[in-house]
Amino acid sequence: MSWPPPSAQPGWQSEQPSAWGPMPPRIRTPLPPVQPAPQFVRIPQPPLPFARLQRGLRGYRWWRPLLAMLLTGVYLFAFAIVLGIVMGIVLAFGGSDVDLSVFDQSQEVLMEAVSTSPVMLLLLLGSVIVFLPAAMLGCLSVGLRPWTHLLSVEYRLRWRWLAVTLGPAAVLVVGVQLLSMLVMLVSSEGFGALAHPAQWIGPSSTFDWSDFAVIALLVIVLVPVQSFAEEVVFRGLLLQSFSAWIPITWLAAIPGVILFVISHGYGFSGQVAIAIFAVTTVVLTVRTGGIEASTSLHVVNNVVAFLLQGAGFGVTAGSGLSQAQAEVLGALVTLGSEVLICGGYLLWVLPMARRRRITVLRAQPDLVQFAPVAYWQPSVITAGGYR
Repeated sequence: MSWPPPSAQPGWQSEQPSAWGPMPPRIRTPLPPVQPAPQFVRIPQPPLPFARLQRGLRGYRWWRPLLAMLLTGVYLFAFAIVLGIVMGIVLAFGGSDVDLSVFDQSQEVLMEAVSTSPVMLLLLLGSVIVFLPAAMLGCLSVGLRPWTHLLSVEYRLRWRWLAVTLGPAAVLVVGVQLLSMLVMLVSSEGFGALAHPAQWIGPSSTFDWSDFAVIALLVIVLVPVQSFAEEVVFRGLLLQSFSAWIPITWLAAIPGVILFVISHGYGFSGQVAIAIFAVTTVVLTVRTGGIEASTSLHVVNNVVAFLLQGAGFGVTAGSGLSQAQAEVLGALVTLGSEVLICGGYLLWVLPMARRRRITVLRAQPDLVQFAPVAYWQPSVITAGGYR
């Protein structure tokens, strides 16, 4: 016996004649289309480099990077007011060695002033350290979370990689500093300084080692935080914010490099050296997927510079040099030192990052989208059955 019985099949008519005559044809309306359950597909997304991390954040919108930068500036202004109040309190209660006028002068004059005054050094470093909380609050206020996307593609500071890169930075910075002093001491014959050679400068007999101990302690404790804060803002926030709109990373890095150079007030050769340093740190950040390598170079460079300046170590050009010759020699030594440090650091650290397989891309979750499907439309049942 077949199942279902013929009487249950569509369009079936009994072959037996009916007492009432043949049965009229049965006309049925079409059945509603069968709608399957919604289908979703997963579309794999390409991993993002460090410069484009903001586009992968859950709360990203095109306007949020701009608002984050604006709010960071607002928070910096608020912190500057607080710092100004602190300065006023310091001046009111015995800040006799504080000369605020040096903040309006060149960077060389400012560095010389802060290298002999612990209070001035504290104020200078504090004015830069506030960059860090300002950038954090700027990102959190607009929903660019977590704010640690400013650190690396792993959304954290990779401490082991940071420690590894400190060694090359220390070797290069200290070595090139000694080499530059040696060049100044020897002085080339072309500058006419052999008859009046350059002189080594060290701590004088009246040098106050107790003040230097305080300065050295402040430098060792605060300069790493100050350097880290600058890297978070210039190589983190600014680079990622402009890269969110500009797909070419090297074009997006230009505003951050320019602002970093402007924030320093050295002479022409000093500003060119700062530009070389800024470009180097951008390359390190992009190629290693985070700010650790650039932070190491920044920290070591600043710590060595502050300690040498505070201790009074240095070399003066030969007395036989004219002022113009001394300036040219100083500029060449400055630029040559920066090229050696930055170039050597790149050649040392980038291959090290490849050998250690440092992560430079961040995987993104698959994009889940609704997939429209063609609904099944059954045949229309007519008087003669299906067609």
